[in-house]
Amino acid sequence: MNRQHVDFFWSVHFERNNSTFLRPAVDAFRVSMNHEDEDSTIDSLTEMMCNKSSELVTKSIPGCVLQMYVWLSNPEEAGSFALGSVGISALTTGFSSAMIAFDFDVDIPHRKNQPNFYGYIPDDNGARGRCFMLMTMISALHNLSRSVGCTLLAAAGNKGLILYFVGGEMLLYLFFKLARADFMIWPRIEGFLSIIMSIF
Repeated sequence: MNRQHVDFFWSVHFERNNSTFLRPAVDAFRVSMNHEDEDSTIDSLTEMMCNKSSELVTKSIPGCVLQMYVWLSNPEEAGSFALGSVGISALTTGFSSAMIAFDFDVDIPHRKNQPNFYGYIPDDNGARGRCFMLMTMISALHNLSRSVGCTLLAAAGNKGLILYFVGGEMLLYLFFKLARADFMIWPRIEGFLSIIMSIF
């Protein structure tokens, strides 16, 4: 079996069997094999990072907030092991965030096309490891502090407070993007869909 057959097998098998929960393995395989799809508008690395980002936004971060809310609401029933679970969730989120930034920064095309933005990770292996660990810890602590804030707002009795806080913050962010003329999403999408995707 040659390499084209292997690529075809993996892509067909796992895209038709998304219930196997092997999407991260498929993404890593495509990136490591420099898989190129003529029908795709983005490269394999960007696709993998979009999948990781969607997992962070829809599962990891809300899961951390939910666990903290349950612990604050019923600390006796949840027990001290729940705090360990919250810590693991925060570290997992920090690891994924650091991995996204790390992979984009060490990617040669990104460094070549945008040298003023990429290149903050050092080339020395030991320094890279330390940098990655620090990025993981900073992201985990940032997520933990934000999760504690959202949890305290939710536990205050008025659950609308958290919606006002997060929604207001996102509106300020969108206004800032509009003021900088940086609102439109970077993949080239035409028409009204590009506005919807940019807001999303």
